[in-house]
Amino acid sequence: MGIKAIVEAIVEPPQEGDIDGLTVEEDHVWDIEDSVKELASFCGNPGGLQLVGMVWTDLTPDPNDRTKSICKRHAGSYFLSSQETLFAAAVQRKHPLATRASPSGVFGSRLVTAVLSADKDGAIAVEAYMASEQAAAMVEADMVEASVDPGVVRVKEEGPGRYIPEVFYRYRNEYGRDVQKSARPAFPVEYLLINVTHGFPINPSPVFRSNSFAIENRSLLEPQELSTILRDLHQLGATDLRDSTTVLKVMDYLSDFHLLLFLPSTGMLGEREYKNIVKAVTAPDDQRLKLMEGVMNSDGWQTLMAVVQENAPSARTTGPRADSPFEIPPELLDEPMHDVQATRPCPTVLSSTKQGLRIALYVVCR
Repeated sequence: MGIKAIVEAIVEPPQEGDIDGLTVEEDHVWDIEDSVKELASFCGNPGGLQLVGMVWTDLTPDPNDRTKSICKRHAGSYFLSSQETLFAAAVQRKHPLATRASPSGVFGSRLVTAVLSADKDGAIAVEAYMASEQAAAMVEADMVEASVDPGVVRVKEEGPGRYIPEVFYRYRNEYGRDVQKSARPAFPVEYLLINVTHGFPINPSPVFRSNSFAIENRSLLEPQELSTILRDLHQLGATDLRDSTTVLKVMDYLSDFHLLLFLPSTGMLGEREYKNIVKAVTAPDDQRLKLMEGVMNSDGWQTLMAVVQENAPSARTTGPRADSPFEIPPELLDEPMHDVQATRPCPTVLSSTKQGLRIALYVVCR
């Protein structure tokens, strides 16, 4: 009997692109996990949210047809690289499944690793895997390591304090016979993977209704700024909520996972106000307006609206300031400046990763 999880949001941890892959700082990864879990616990949808896995994006545009991507993961190469598989096993070990059937109280994990890559037709496809219990045990025992060849896993050599038992794997040879072979020095990574089924909802009903706010840890591409929230709230009329239509528009804007994750870092709201906002904007339709009434009457919301009003953009004037000693002649205000060349925006330079590789560690599901 399977367990179904519906993906509601994806969080990107801090990461840096390298020539041969990417670097993820483990300390920063687990730091953001507490914020993600706190936000998930505040959501007002029935059943709540929890972390369910991670997703890799590995997309490289085809130079001959930019509408397609290069197929790199297939039966002739690999489906999940050895480094990705061992990383998945390490993450699964950090998130064990609590169960009363185990003497230790925990057994295995439910964390899934998904991959967004190109299929043989160049279209974007999703595949999902889990690292096996053997993989997690080998990682815990420090028996295996990633190889230069992404399709194989290396068995470490014995050393002081490290005992490596004999490891074997079976396969069928070209004659159809079952053959047992030693895993030293390396063995195919597929022996540590478990396929997981996946699909797409027919009638989606997302908990978070907006995705307009910038995604975290993309400062070079789209930085997260408080001024953006204040500007958007003012444009939506959040300072003068008189009708339900405007209230729902503001709630839909705030129902953005990345915005809600960023909001506590601004220091604009206390924990109680923040929790009430998250609960209101993620609640079912029949409860949203009632919960939002309590939010609008809170001191934290009133303070936020005062800041929104204070930072509202003022009307642009063409004349000089009242305290300016200079006066611009009216005939010069509309005169075009022929000698000044139009400025061109400077292109944003982004650090590239190996073959479009990127990881999002936390997939929040219900």
